[in-house]
Amino acid sequence: MSAVNRAFEALGSVRFSALLSTLLAGMAMVAVSGVVPQGKAADDLARAAEAADLHRLAAWGLTDIYTSNWFYALLVLLAGNALAFVILQRFGRSGPALPDKASAKAMLRASALASRPERALEEARAVLSSALGAPVRSIADGAKVELVFDSGAFARRAPIFLHFAIVTMVLGAALFAREQAEGGGVAHGVFSIFDRQTRTTGHFDIVAGESFTFFQYPTQWVLRDYVVDRNGLGPAVRFQRAGSAQEMPREVWIYEKAPLQAGPDGRLMGFDERHRADDVAITALSLKLDPLPGRGLSASVGGPFVALGLALVVLALAAQSQPAGRVFVRFDGDEVELIGVALAGSEDRFARAFSGWAKRVERAIASYA
Repeated sequence: MSAVNRAFEALGSVRFSALLSTLLAGMAMVAVSGVVPQGKAADDLARAAEAADLHRLAAWGLTDIYTSNWFYALLVLLAGNALAFVILQRFGRSGPALPDKASAKAMLRASALASRPERALEEARAVLSSALGAPVRSIADGAKVELVFDSGAFARRAPIFLHFAIVTMVLGAALFAREQAEGGGVAHGVFSIFDRQTRTTGHFDIVAGESFTFFQYPTQWVLRDYVVDRNGLGPAVRFQRAGSAQEMPREVWIYEKAPLQAGPDGRLMGFDERHRADDVAITALSLKLDPLPGRGLSASVGGPFVALGLALVVLALAAQSQPAGRVFVRFDGDEVELIGVALAGSEDRFARAFSGWAKRVERAIASYA
């Protein structure tokens, strides 16, 4: 085998597909998890002179993964992998091969006697063609005839559907992420609120623009803004308050990554509780930007790609449930024999399906007795 052939088979191999899919999933996780800031958030952080590590990540294209050369290269390789896989499948050079002849030791066998042999061939062909498609081979030797049917051709193509499912879903997610990075969003956070008077704690899920009162206090709080980094302390949100004493600040910044420290009583205290004397102390549990109204995934240009990818995943799962193997049908005079050979990994499903096909053929032949 030439080096070109080996390279082509490696390009279309399932192992290479698994490697590419793993790399693509890893890049997507980095992009959405916040491990490496992306897009505008990365640009804002990179303005700080001390952000040397972020500058290096930006130079490598890791702060805007969905538009990086790495991402495009993976998509091209996945497309090439899918194309090579199809070609190898088409010419029978990829995956386990189906036998050309029925083994004498084949475990799946069924036979019947036909009172009208001239009709048995037609009926058996019609029954199996309706279930398995047209025979892939027909051999006639005098009164002896052999038909060969393949089952599970769709199942053997399931990996190609998974290929395209991965590509389309990641592409859809990339388009959606790009839109969100350019269009901003609505500040949204989950907060732990500590009541200094009763020493109790509550959790509040707050979206920008909503007015909240905490516990028994009349003061109204409104979440206003989210910034990816404030004063080098990381993500933060701005609260505004009304109806409080004049000496209390009307604007409060809450930091997501502010460290907890032990207070005089040994209890862990957050940044807000340590630095601001008020009725309540606010600790951010999580901060993020939600898509603007009408700009969610369903309204995004990436939405159809994600939906198509999910549909292809369902299609691939349905394909993999098909029994894969080969059915040989032999006619010799008034005897009709069915022999089944399952593809590795599909033995149980194929055996159940073979039993059903054999019973249908037997009933069809018997109807002309």
